[in-house]
Amino acid sequence: MTIPGVQSVSQWAGRAERGADTYGSHYSEYEVRLEPLSGAKQQQILNQLREMLANFPGIGFEATPF
Repeated sequence: MTIPGVQSVSQWAGRAERGADTYGSHYSEYEVRLEPLSGAKQQQILNQLREMLANFPGIGFEATPF
């Protein structure tokens, strides 16, 4: 939320007992909602997120659009 252009952040953690996903209960996703921005500004935010996540050992991540 400290990055300008980010509107909200939410986390999906674990899984429903009868959910369709087969991920284990250790799995987690973050959804980062951006303000309406140009492609270049979106890329800048993505780069900032990647830099921030690189400082957390043991986390594997990827950024994908909806």
